[in-house]
Amino acid sequence: MVGQLNWAVQGSRPDLAFELVDLSTKLKSALVCDLLRAIKNIGKLQDIGPIQFFPSLKGNVTEDWEIFVFSDAVLGNINDGKGSTGAHIVWIKDRIGKCCPISWQANKIERVVRSSIAAEALSLQDGLETALYFRKIIGDICGVGERIITITAFIDDKSVTEALKSTKLVEDKRLRIDIAAICEMIQNNYVR
Repeated sequence: MVGQLNWAVQGSRPDLAFELVDLSTKLKSALVCDLLRAIKNIGKLQDIGPIQFFPSLKGNVTEDWEIFVFSDAVLGNINDGKGSTGAHIVWIKDRIGKCCPISWQANKIERVVRSSIAAEALSLQDGLETALYFRKIIGDICGVGERIITITAFIDDKSVTEALKSTKLVEDKRLRIDIAAICEMIQNNYVR
């Protein structure tokens, strides 16, 4: 059942992404209530709501298109408070403001984090890497340089924004490496 849910989430149902992450972390120690939740979510797949059409984007790729990344994370919300969830969505926007999602992902953060700033920074880093990947693919398909399309990231955590702008190091030593990687992307004009 989790496989069916994963297939749907990856293709067309990002609204069920958290349910997928939470259920997939309970596979080894699932209870009856987890099975019932999985069945309920499979039932949601059969509910066909309004069909969303992806807009055709207008304008010149080199001058008019932009890539936006929105990321978010939650500290200690899965595995009885031991695991954290990170998510991001990547959009392409054309010159008249039409947006089209090209990638979305919600998953358990790979390592145990001790603060919300760490969870948010890791989620942002993952989202930026996804955006860089898609920008490279679009650039190759359209025959333009990889840095022609701008990438703009949005995050709702003020601490991460301050850490990226500050010369003062964050206290978490492992997080320093991740913050430095994001700062390098900004300094090299890969993202803004």
